[in-house]
Amino acid sequence: GTLPGVTQDCILQIVRRLGIPVARRPITPRMLVACREMFITSSNREVIPVVRVDRHRLDAPGEWTRRIHAEYQKRITLRTGWRPPSP
Repeated sequence: GTLPGVTQDCILQIVRRLGIPVARRPITPRMLVACREMFITSSNREVIPVVRVDRHRLDAPGEWTRRIHAEYQKRITLRTGWRPPSP
């Protein structure tokens, strides 16, 4: 399972607002390799695209991952006034 956290909760709110179905449940390796894109959340790294699962390569970062990360950064900027450095 995953550890609950502020970043994860914020990302889940964003995902739901974007109309993406969300389910918190165990997943199998077969489900992982069926994904076109996926990401991991972290307080200090924000939204981290997953590049591959075993030998299966993913679109990274995919369109949804980029959108979700951009929305997350907007929220951080609105709440704190802090802007992340440009890549």
